[in-house]
Amino acid sequence: MAYSHLGNYPEAINQYRQAREIFKEEKMVTEVGQCDLHIAEANFESGNTIEAIAAGKKAVDVAWFTYGDDMHARSHIVLIKAYLALGELEVAVRHLVDAQALVNFTTDKDWELVVEVEQLRADHMKAGGLEADTTEIDRRLATIREILG
Repeated sequence: MAYSHLGNYPEAINQYRQAREIFKEEKMVTEVGQCDLHIAEANFESGNTIEAIAAGKKAVDVAWFTYGDDMHARSHIVLIKAYLALGELEVAVRHLVDAQALVNFTTDKDWELVVEVEQLRADHMKAGGLEADTTEIDRRLATIREILG
């Protein structure tokens, strides 16, 4: 993770792939999925949209079975960003709906994740010419951001 935080995405991808192989040998499914998620995020940040989608899909597949709402939502988020970058709005919206359901209907919320998903939804609506409809979303996000500091 340190390489990702430092912006050295090629090395981060390399390290996550090595970790993925170790976890795969040990049949640690959840950890493999987490590596796929990190690989997807690092690929997206480095501009490798197609590879981000491939790894993001694997992360979603694993998250589906591990019932990790945060991991599942974060996997959808990287796919939303990647599909938006490719201009594939319909696919991005499907992932947005899934991510929103995952973060909004859990009792133990990751508020930073909730804010990220809702911001993506507002941004998508604004890009689609529905700026007036985002006023309420923006107000809610401002309230949560103020509380989070």
